Amino acid sequence: MKLQTRKCPDCGQQQVRLTSRTDFKSPIQWGCGSCGRIDTAEAPLTRREEEVVRLICQGKSGKEIAIALGIAVKTAETHRANIHSKLKVHGIAQLVIWAIRNRIVDGYLFEPGIQNGDAEKPADFHRAT
Repeated sequence: MKLQTRKCPDCGQQQVRLTSRTDFKSPIQWGCGSCGRIDTAEAPLTRREEEVVRLICQGKSGKEIAIALGIAVKTAETHRANIHSKLKVHGIAQLVIWAIRNRIVDGYLFEPGIQNGDAEKPADFHRAT
């Protein structure tokens, strides 16, 4: 498992994730070795909710999430609603920003060519011809 880090808001050095990904009852915590700051994520998500966040960030629909996780569509939609409620986000864009900031997903997921068949499209597909 890869060590997760992020930039400390106080000193600019690297913070390390202190909470295990398997400990899904505790909030996500980050600690900085330089200044001693310990941050708690905005709201704790269960491990399953983190999986749902990753799939939402990949552009998956409720049905696609349900198939990927082997759960009912209603359960997938309930996870989505719980995530939005816990994080107090009101749209996918806010959720994606939260997920990147809290290292649930990496920003590379959002580069062209990574998902949804963008690799086959020419680099200037958005330009009018």
